[in-house]
Amino acid sequence: MRNDRPYLPIYTLHQLTDCRYRPLGLVVIHKTEGMGVFRDWVARLKDLTGGRVGAYDRSVNSDLIFPALRELSDQAHDIYTIDGVAPDAIMGLVMDVQSVSSKGMAMQQITAYGTAVRYLTPEEEAASQPADSKIVDALHALVEEIRRFVDEIRRWFSGEGARADSAGSRDDRVMRS
Repeated sequence: MRNDRPYLPIYTLHQLTDCRYRPLGLVVIHKTEGMGVFRDWVARLKDLTGGRVGAYDRSVNSDLIFPALRELSDQAHDIYTIDGVAPDAIMGLVMDVQSVSSKGMAMQQITAYGTAVRYLTPEEEAASQPADSKIVDALHALVEEIRRFVDEIRRWFSGEGARADSAGSRDDRVMRS
C-alpha cells in the first residue's frame, strides 16, 4: 500500500451537479478481518450485561472501514492513472459490512465498490456541450409533440372534439326554431 497518493474524494451519490465528469470504471474491495479473542470475550460480556461494544466499533472503523477506503482509493490510482493523470474521485460508493462467525471465531467482512471518475477539463466540457444541447433540444421537442398528441387523444375520448363539431349545428337548430 502506497501512502504517498492522496485519498480520492468518495461520494455515496452522484451528487456533483456543478461538475461534469467521465466515468473510468469500477473499483471493488472485499476484505475479511478477524476481530480477536479479547474483543470477542468483551462482546460476550456486554451481551449479558447490555450496552455498546466500543471495542468492536473502534475495530470495525480502524481495522476494516478506513483501510478498505484507502485500498479502494489506491486501486483507482493503480488501475485508472493514465499518462500520469489520476482519477479525481470515486462516485456511487456502496459499502456492506457483515459479521462472519465460524467455529467460535468472530470476523467482520466488508465489500465496498464505486466508480472511479475524472472531472472534465474546461476544454472537454466545452467540446461535449454542443452535442449534449442538441440532444436535449431534440428530446424537449419530442416530449412537446407527445404532450400535444396525448392532449388530442384526451379531447377525442372525452367527447370535446365531437361536441365542438356538433355544437354549431345544435345552436343553428335552436336559432331556427
